[in-house]
Amino acid sequence: MPDPSARTPSDSRPEVVLVNPHGWRFIGDGTVPSGLLAVAAPLTERYRVTLIDQRVEKHWRRRLDEALTRAPLAVGVTTMTGKQIRDALTVARLVRERGKTPIVAGGVHPSLLPAQTLEHPDLDFVVQGEGEETFLELCEALAEGRGVAGVRGLWHKLDGRPATAGARPPLPAADLPRLPYQLLDLDRYVRTIRFGRTLSVFSSRGCPFRCSFCYNVAFFGAARWKPLDPDRVADETAELVQRLALDHVQFLDDNFFVSRDRVAAIAEALHARLPRLQWSVLGAHVQNLRRWDVASLVRLRACGLREVLVGAESGAQRVLDAIRKDYRVEDLFAVNRRLAEADIEPTYSFMSGIPDETDEELRATIRAMLRLEVEHPGATVGNIKPFLPYPGTELYDVASARGFVPPSNLAEWGDFASYNYGGVKVGWLSSAERYRLLWLYYGTVLLSPDYLFLRSVLFRWVARLVAPLMRRRVERFDFRWSVVPRLMRFVQAHVL
Repeated sequence: MPDPSARTPSDSRPEVVLVNPHGWRFIGDGTVPSGLLAVAAPLTERYRVTLIDQRVEKHWRRRLDEALTRAPLAVGVTTMTGKQIRDALTVARLVRERGKTPIVAGGVHPSLLPAQTLEHPDLDFVVQGEGEETFLELCEALAEGRGVAGVRGLWHKLDGRPATAGARPPLPAADLPRLPYQLLDLDRYVRTIRFGRTLSVFSSRGCPFRCSFCYNVAFFGAARWKPLDPDRVADETAELVQRLALDHVQFLDDNFFVSRDRVAAIAEALHARLPRLQWSVLGAHVQNLRRWDVASLVRLRACGLREVLVGAESGAQRVLDAIRKDYRVEDLFAVNRRLAEADIEPTYSFMSGIPDETDEELRATIRAMLRLEVEHPGATVGNIKPFLPYPGTELYDVASARGFVPPSNLAEWGDFASYNYGGVKVGWLSSAERYRLLWLYYGTVLLSPDYLFLRSVLFRWVARLVAPLMRRRVERFDFRWSVVPRLMRFVQAHVL
């Protein structure tokens, strides 16, 4: 495919390279790198932007090497906590080996631990929080040979130590940029699923809720939810649908249903412009959904809504209260029944291993998960994932007080992932208990071959073979001598 950023003979603008590292190889791959596109948006008038996405580009190293021969102003990499850090550091090392091009880290993890991130010798700057304005100012300073000490939201090295001018004020929702999709070959991000040709999009940033395990509070500060105008959402979605001949879009918002009026307006606007379009929502809160009666949900269904991903987290009320989910267990079942009546298919995700969670409370989560399937035959239970204390969250501080030993440097955070949960140093669970939760996680993943984030052909094939066996294992919460979850953990950790 042609390089969307290929230089024309008359293009003499300074170049900026942005890289999206690989990360997971069986869950979550293939979505449009909207965060990097947002950072690129204000750059495109003054700079040539080359965007490289390891997840969809087999020859990404060659493209990076070619870009480095053109002496770009900077190379930016984004990363979340976990394996994506390892791939980001691979990019940083390659850039460092080729010369003195400044290397900038951004995204969720560097924003939550900026000083520790910048201690890595292969990184020169960290952009903390939303990067549109900060990264632009950094590029302007580099292009003009000026110092960067006064750039808000930027961490730099002063006498070899991390330093910053302070946080940058949040970007107002009205100022969120249109994404420069021309920087990508968008066909690479179109997947064909049961609803047809599908692309991921966003209609908002953040979430106003206060879940104690979530990074949103620390990352976005007071401006935790930033919605786009419904007409803008519909117009931009229509452009993509017509350009790419899409049948279906997935809204990847952290919480799509915050405002009932806004959701209704988006649904009606999409239906008016694109009456045949189907759409799904991959971020919803029970507290918001409970405000929708069956008739209103039926109208959303008529406007194209097909499925919704709900963060249920637990079937035990004490645990829900402890993690500040702000809903009652009974609400979850009521919402599920309404979705069944409206013929909207939910997918539910859960957690395990919260500090002080009892064995009976975890079994209550398993019972709730299975009950949801019974009461809504179209429901999918995604998985019960072991809790990991992410930096910047309230539960991180709770976990630290209870004996959690966090990774001591950026590279170690690259191994902070579910498949390594058995080795995570927490004070409230023994090694045997951690591995039991790990096998429960893989057991519940394999229980659901149609889990919407399960994109590895290998994992889907195995799940369809072993789902009946895994259901019995999950029901009994007994994974003794169970080989398949252990094998899948090995494949994820060492093969994918």
